[in-house]
Amino acid sequence: MKTARAASLSVLSALLPAAPAPGLFFSKNQVRRLDCERLTVGAAATQHPGAIEPERPRGDYVERKVLRCRARLLRSDVRSPRIEAVLMDLERTMQTVAGHVGALSANGTARTWLVEAHDPDTRLVGKLRFALQNAMVDQGLAVSDRTPRLGLSDLEIITRLPPDRAYSAACARHAANGSIGPAEALVALVARDPRETALHAGVCIDGGWAWLQ
Repeated sequence: MKTARAASLSVLSALLPAAPAPGLFFSKNQVRRLDCERLTVGAAATQHPGAIEPERPRGDYVERKVLRCRARLLRSDVRSPRIEAVLMDLERTMQTVAGHVGALSANGTARTWLVEAHDPDTRLVGKLRFALQNAMVDQGLAVSDRTPRLGLSDLEIITRLPPDRAYSAACARHAANGSIGPAEALVALVARDPRETALHAGVCIDGGWAWLQ
């Protein structure tokens, strides 16, 4: 029985294409709703433990490639091209930012991190913040769900400043009014240009602002 099952799986693997394509197993509509990316076996085994068999210590007998595909929840024409581009690269972006924050924590005092996200499309803000919080937790960082607050008088002044000066000024005010405590730090995801699909990240530590990327 075990041999027969292994044989059937081998036949199925042989029939499946290297990437999803219309045909025996997928319709055209199904393929259009898939977002796919290629991963190394090592990266896939780390991100999906138990689902992907790690490489053997002396290597595999055959070369293996992993293609990870996810179905879009919405049709591609429902969201703007910019949002589509941001979401397509969301996981990689968050892992990169979390890695930078983790390196800062490893080289300094352990802190609890507050997380903010700023984007021209307000529908995207909550998703970005949640994704970064999860990526940081995966890095073993202490993350708070609290967001720091500024007073109305501070906001009136800061919102009139150019963007780069505004983040530095807000960071200084957070430290001055105690909304970010001495054992805390803030990491913020920022879309610095509404036409840009890349997200930038900055940190506020002890009243000082610095860009990570």
